[in-house]
Amino acid sequence: MAHIEFLDETMRDGQQSLWGLRMQAGMALPVSPLIDRTGFRVIDLTGGGMLDVLTRYCHENYWEGLDLLVASMPRTPVRAGLRSNANVTFGVSPDVLMDLWVRRLCAHGVRSFWIYDVLFNIDKMLRLAKVAKEAKADVAAAIMFALSPVHTDAYYADKADKLSASPDVNSILLYDTAGVLEKERLKTLLPAIVAKARGKPIEFHSNNLLGMSAKAYLDAI
Repeated sequence: MAHIEFLDETMRDGQQSLWGLRMQAGMALPVSPLIDRTGFRVIDLTGGGMLDVLTRYCHENYWEGLDLLVASMPRTPVRAGLRSNANVTFGVSPDVLMDLWVRRLCAHGVRSFWIYDVLFNIDKMLRLAKVAKEAKADVAAAIMFALSPVHTDAYYADKADKLSASPDVNSILLYDTAGVLEKERLKTLLPAIVAKARGKPIEFHSNNLLGMSAKAYLDAI
């Protein structure tokens, strides 16, 4: 029988999609203890864009807000999203700043990361995974799904194979950013990824842009 766990996206992807990352800590604190007690395996809480938006537009101390939220959810590990080569920018960040960002998040209580690179720079992803693992955090390496003739099952299976080979990667995350995955595609894509995951857990996240995600989760299971 499959073992199924749930990750909460309310305070990271949920607010990013609906509020443009402008949800401040004080807005979330009334409900964060309830989310903590729900029984999620991980709560996805933050990412580089939040520091930018909360500082630039809301004039809020990002680190103080993060500390308050982490303290309000002691039962559940909190997660941060991470592009492998950039932080608080759409440009490219030096490796030393990426390393520092991971270590500072860990120092403020983050215990899990999902790391992605839309161009699949595997070396960059695995280098950051190693930094996170050294700081005692778990890592989900993300496979970003796209619909195109190039992005075949074999293409994604190859990425899963390379990512899962690293001892610093705990799980493989299939991320459907456009929310377009349907049952027929999942029927071949997921088995191809599972076959190359070396027994590591598979995570699935689908942005609900087209109203298809709830069904996609059931189809994936």
